[in-house]
Amino acid sequence: MKKIGLVLLFLSLSGCLQTRSELSEGEEKKVTQVSTVERQRADQGAEVEGLQAQNRTLNGRIEGLEHEIDLVAKAHDEQSQRVAALEARVKALEEGILQLNQEVEAAKATPAPSAKKDGKEKGSFEEGEDHFTQKKWKKAIAAYQKYREASPKGENISTATYKIGVCFQELKMNKEAKVFFDEVIERFPKTKSARAAGFRLNQMKKK
Repeated sequence: MKKIGLVLLFLSLSGCLQTRSELSEGEEKKVTQVSTVERQRADQGAEVEGLQAQNRTLNGRIEGLEHEIDLVAKAHDEQSQRVAALEARVKALEEGILQLNQEVEAAKATPAPSAKKDGKEKGSFEEGEDHFTQKKWKKAIAAYQKYREASPKGENISTATYKIGVCFQELKMNKEAKVFFDEVIERFPKTKSARAAGFRLNQMKKK
């Protein structure tokens, strides 16, 4: 009986040990599975962070490109405005030249009696000065322009150019006047006529 009891006790103990062993293996499997899941989650989190970083980098590049596009568009607009301003100036100059040619032709068709100054016949500039003093603006323009064509490097060329502008201004032709004021400032910047032209241009802008 003792032997049988010992055998039963051994079998019982053996079954307990086997059950504990199986439980231990199951727990190890669960721990391994949990660790695997955690690693996968960690890897996925790292991958998501990497993608987010790439997304931020791409957004930064897009913003940079958009800024460059804005700068190019702005430069293009400014260039277009300059071109438009130059075209307007050329057009105004052409209109002024056409008006002058008409005045010159009219003056040629109606010759004025020759004036004398100190026993000599007056030149075109002196005639322009006389007409200017008498406020005969159109005749003054024709005379000054005749002087400009005959003496492009004459000592009174800056004065004649400036006064043509004044005549046009008096005739309410400010666009044509501006062309000649600008010419005086560009060609003869250090003269009194240039300073006077600049003053008149500033006054025209204020109106």
